[in-house]
Amino acid sequence: MVRYIEYLRKIMHLMETWPDIQQGLFSQARFNIPPHMTHERLMETFQRPYYTHHCFVLERVSPFFFWAEGAAMKALQTGE
Repeated sequence: MVRYIEYLRKIMHLMETWPDIQQGLFSQARFNIPPHMTHERLMETFQRPYYTHHCFVLERVSPFFFWAEGAAMKALQTGE
């Protein structure tokens, strides 16, 4: 878990500082906004009146990390 947290911090650092990906991350994701998500809440969360791609990128980081680490195979081999 510690390695995952370190990995996630690196990913977030890249997302915040790498100019080449900033435009794509901050562009509109064209996600249908749920009724409970207000304009104010979107501005508070994303600093924009729409969903950005950040959440879609970050929700895919965990499975990729654990796949790359071979977590499923290690768990099967050790019975954890």
